[in-house]
Amino acid sequence: MRRSISLSAGLVAVMLLAGILAAGAGCESQRQRTAKPAPQESQRRKAQKRDAHDRRPPDPENMQRVGVRVDPDAPVLMQYLQLTLRSKDLARRTKALSNLRMIAQGVRMFAAANDRFPKSLDELAESGMVPIDALRSPVKGAGRFEYITGLKPSSPPGSILAYDGKVVYAGKCCAVRLDGAAITLSPEQLESQVRETLKRLGR
Repeated sequence: MRRSISLSAGLVAVMLLAGILAAGAGCESQRQRTAKPAPQESQRRKAQKRDAHDRRPPDPENMQRVGVRVDPDAPVLMQYLQLTLRSKDLARRTKALSNLRMIAQGVRMFAAANDRFPKSLDELAESGMVPIDALRSPVKGAGRFEYITGLKPSSPPGSILAYDGKVVYAGKCCAVRLDGAAITLSPEQLESQVRETLKRLGR
């Protein structure tokens, strides 16, 4: 009888020990699953997500919503190339408009300090009121924007102050008016408005 009780107690002790070991292993496994990844591993995963996002083709619906036209009859690869080139054009156009807007702001600041507009973009740059990089087109090799001299603070606000006459961005030319509005125009519209501005100046 005593031997049976002893064996039963021993069996219970073994079962309890096995349960404790199993619970410890489960906790360790849970800690491993919930542990945060190492910094390098986390950065690697983020880089993989960014790469995957960058490799995604442009969404035709989104591109068409902002004015990019895609030939629906073209092969898929050709559509992708069209969208890629157009999206780059749109990015450059946004940068060109930003630069032109800074030129208009710099001209107004120059006029407030000197009671006149700068005689050239060089004079505007020398005043330190506009970064030199803002005076040129974002397209490599296109050079500086065109600046119309002779305008005054009292000139019509719709006069064209500066424009990019060398690059057409996604079918549009970029310009900024005397009132500071950066606008996009077709090449024909830009030519007409520049001609009208020069005509007011007697040229």
